[in-house]
Amino acid sequence: MRKKEIEKKLNTAISNSVPNVLDNIITKCENKKGFTKNSDIMKKDTNLKQKNKYLTPKLTGTLALIAVCIITFIGINQYNDIYKTDSIISFDVNPSIEIKTNKDKEIIEVTSLNKEGKEILDDMDLKNVDLDVATNAIIGSMLKNGYLTVDENSILVSVKNNDIKKANELTKEITDDINEILNKSSIKGSILSQVYDDNDKATTELANKNNISEGKARLINNILNSNIKDSKGNNYTFESLSKLSINELNLLLSSKNTEIKNTNTQGEASTNSYITKENAKQKALSDAGISENDIRNLEIELDADAGILIYEIEFKTSNNEYEYEINARTGEIINKNTDLNDDTYDDNHDDYDDYDDYDDYDDDNDDDND
Repeated sequence: MRKKEIEKKLNTAISNSVPNVLDNIITKCENKKGFTKNSDIMKKDTNLKQKNKYLTPKLTGTLALIAVCIITFIGINQYNDIYKTDSIISFDVNPSIEIKTNKDKEIIEVTSLNKEGKEILDDMDLKNVDLDVATNAIIGSMLKNGYLTVDENSILVSVKNNDIKKANELTKEITDDINEILNKSSIKGSILSQVYDDNDKATTELANKNNISEGKARLINNILNSNIKDSKGNNYTFESLSKLSINELNLLLSSKNTEIKNTNTQGEASTNSYITKENAKQKALSDAGISENDIRNLEIELDADAGILIYEIEFKTSNNEYEYEINARTGEIINKNTDLNDDTYDDNHDDYDDYDDYDDYDDDNDDDND
């Protein structure tokens, strides 16, 4: 209810509660020449007196107060409908943006959670606009600023609402809108989505500490709870995963062949910005100066370390074992290590043992000759 409507109802309520002053008017008129008590006005006065005989000034004031309270109550409810948060929605690519909407899906507040998010919002004023309009504006800005492209096509949509059914319906509306926007830009997007209805203070604190949305923090926690290990068999840390973009997290999950609890995925993450496993392998072999025909036990795995995607590469030759870490985006060798092949050591050790056995045999023969 708008302000003018509330004022109108309030004025009406007060006007209707004003005491009847017709008695005083009639009394004064009786002394006037030509006034007849049997006139229509007297009849109306009699009826009014019957209706209002129980209306005392005190009761009238009470009724006026009740009317004011009713109007105020209606006004507060209407105010809550407009300004009370019903849903919290976050969009994460690398920019992180959080939106609060009322039950009519109108924007109450939009917040950028990192510097990239500020770049996306720029000077946009989205307050009081419909959610679908705000979604178009935000996704459009991400496209314009190069955060959503053919090469970086993943976005995370998170919706919080006390009504899970409503949250799921809202998520579908948003993902459909985003897909339509991306398709018009000839981008095959990959949309990760999740819904939740609980308040998790620990997750909120992690999100604030790492300047990410609560939605992204929940996704990372779901990844950690899935017991996904890195190439060395160690657990990932929240801090290292929080530095990855959504597209990088999406690629990492795809490489691990694992479905994450409470997370839906549409489409495939783009690999255009990253070198392939074959490229990474050739980079390592070239650095080691070894032909592919000379290696065995080759292992290549996409991994994450210190907030970047890397390829972990291991292989053996007849003499040595090699380990390489190669930046999956740039192809740069981050770390490498070469050790003596365990198999070679074992073979040499066996030969040494055989030599000892020959010496023992020779000593026995010498004793027999003596």
